[in-house]
Amino acid sequence: MQAVGMETVTLPGRGITMCMVAEWIDGVTLADYLQTEPSVRQLRRVAMELAEAVAYVHQQQVVHRDLKPRNVMVTSNGGYVKLIDFGLADTDSHAILKQPAGTLRYIAPEQARLAQADVHNDIYSLGVIMQEMNDRQGSAKPLKLVVPKRIVNRCLAPFDHCWQDMDALLDALRRSGQRQCH
Repeated sequence: MQAVGMETVTLPGRGITMCMVAEWIDGVTLADYLQTEPSVRQLRRVAMELAEAVAYVHQQQVVHRDLKPRNVMVTSNGGYVKLIDFGLADTDSHAILKQPAGTLRYIAPEQARLAQADVHNDIYSLGVIMQEMNDRQGSAKPLKLVVPKRIVNRCLAPFDHCWQDMDALLDALRRSGQRQCH
């Protein structure tokens, strides 16, 4: 769920108080969605929407800091991607003052070692997620890659060799999608 506002409510025995209003997302986490064995085409769309969502968050000067399949929802009505759980998120200018945060499997080694929290960490986490989409379990047939390995590998590269921002990554994803359509 995502917070969409605050409202004043009256609670019996507690009086007037504030409560957070959250969006209800009818869907499943990406972790659960992957278990349904979606088609490569569906997964490519999810990967692209996820990258676009992360790019939007970064355009707002925010670093999510805990990207993982359990913090990505895929809606039941159309399979749209929604990012959730911004509990560890912060503005990218303030994130550098924070301790490393996130789920160990998904945080960049530099973040864990140097406590450097910036957009590169989200790009690394996105690379781990895309790698999991490529390596999806349970498929009996030969797997077609959802995202080209060269793109995933660059997400997972050390800071000085990885994508410098989401715009460059999105451009590579779009170009790879055009090649796959021809």
